[in-house]
Amino acid sequence: MKLIFCMLLAATIGIVASLPASADSTDPKLVVCSGQEYFTNTGENNGDVFPNLHCGDSWLTYNSDKDSLEIKIVSDGKFSTENAATACLDAQRLGARSLSDRIALACFGYTGEVCLPNAIPPNPCLSGN
Repeated sequence: MKLIFCMLLAATIGIVASLPASADSTDPKLVVCSGQEYFTNTGENNGDVFPNLHCGDSWLTYNSDKDSLEIKIVSDGKFSTENAATACLDAQRLGARSLSDRIALACFGYTGEVCLPNAIPPNPCLSGN
């Protein structure tokens, strides 16, 4: 399990490190959602498929279904570790591994750390569990 965590953390670091120098590392739409307005677990740009990430230049929200409230991960350029952890765990609960990995990427990109530093393993959203 530690090996999987380390491999995924290294991949996340590699993604962040491989951004072009001109890329704004705090642009959720560019960094987390690959330039799309929406990002689903299969990578679709479709706001009607849930769960999904809804992305803008200075904001990022997570929606588990059409009737749920959006979880604001980034709002007006300000990152919420608590909301990111909540969204990450919910995505994982729903089996949306790609979304939990994208949220973990946002955590690392904004803070340089994982979302759930006190969890064992340190970030269940990167553990493969």
